[in-house]
Amino acid sequence: MRIISKQFGNYSFIDWYLPIFYILAQYSYGLSNLGLIIFILYSIIALVNGNKLVFHKPLSVFILFISLIQFINMFARGNLSLSDFNNLFMPLIMLVILSMAISKVNYRNLYAVYTFVGCVAMSILYYQSFKLTVYGILPSPVNILPVSSAGFYSWQSEYYRPSSLFTEPQAYASYMLPLLIMSLRRKRIVFSSLIILSILLCGSSLGIAFAAYLAARYFIDSKNIGLVSKGFFLLLLASTLYAFIYTEIFSSQIAKIASINLANDIRLVKGFQIYSTFSELQMLFGIGDGPNVLEAYNRANASKLLSLSIFDLGSYVTTASGLLIGYGAFSFILYTWLIYRMYRYEDKSNRIFAVIIAFASFGQTILFNGFFLLYYATYFGLNNKHLYNKNYGLKWLKIKKIT
Repeated sequence: MRIISKQFGNYSFIDWYLPIFYILAQYSYGLSNLGLIIFILYSIIALVNGNKLVFHKPLSVFILFISLIQFINMFARGNLSLSDFNNLFMPLIMLVILSMAISKVNYRNLYAVYTFVGCVAMSILYYQSFKLTVYGILPSPVNILPVSSAGFYSWQSEYYRPSSLFTEPQAYASYMLPLLIMSLRRKRIVFSSLIILSILLCGSSLGIAFAAYLAARYFIDSKNIGLVSKGFFLLLLASTLYAFIYTEIFSSQIAKIASINLANDIRLVKGFQIYSTFSELQMLFGIGDGPNVLEAYNRANASKLLSLSIFDLGSYVTTASGLLIGYGAFSFILYTWLIYRMYRYEDKSNRIFAVIIAFASFGQTILFNGFFLLYYATYFGLNNKHLYNKNYGLKWLKIKKIT
């Protein structure tokens, strides 16, 4: 399963597949999606052929615990559904996929493929921005496969902001962030600046905030960027900031950001407001995942305990509030411990990635979905698992080859 290249050496399937995985994960089929189906099939083949698994211990503890909570909630509530079993087994399946993938990631190869796919996505977004700015043509997400109106991801026909190959502008920004982190780490200032500009053009509030944080972090850190590069980077960012504020190019993006009410925002507030209506037992252990979140939303809405204006997008909640609702306070504490272990005992040069994962957990959903696999596989894959082994077992689990 390796492709030989004189320039980059051996490419594993993961090196090729991880950068395109989330794009395919947007195409839903029943309770799963194309990206995950391919990942599962590859993992089965890899395990049958004796490939190793490298379990990240804190992540494994966290997933096993919430699986136990999900199991208890399922049978305590009764009325079991296919969705309940999917929510029970999917975290375990993703743990196995991650444990297989992170042992195969080659940083140089992954970055090369991610750069190629990112350039394709960026080119489409710049083209959409050009049509919107010059001709007033509203951009439509570019779907490379037939799409369904039902499923995990919703494809709109048009947006006031470009989104390239993705269902929404935030998905584009979230996809480009790991590439931005790796590019800044490799001191590719011009390419990093193009990524930041594309995120500004897509208008994702979270994406812009994270891109600004990454730019400031690497600008301040003299070990990463030289004085000349800093001056160029500062000039470029100042020019971009001026254009962002004082030109019509970014008018829709500014209007969107200006309309955000932090005290009443769906992504930041809704889940925590729902959680505040729970009983003490529910606060400790949650109510399970899936349809139960929608039921809790409907009950809170009907009882008028909460502001009706914050309710939208059905059962959508962020990672942080979703953990509290689905699995309770103990799960949230374990997740905080997981992030701490990632930050404290992993490669220090990748700590900024752990910070992004932590903050993204409060603004979007990056747990047991496409971004969960993309972010964690990339993050764990970039770390040296032998040098920083407090989070990894010294012995790797190996499945015997079936003959």
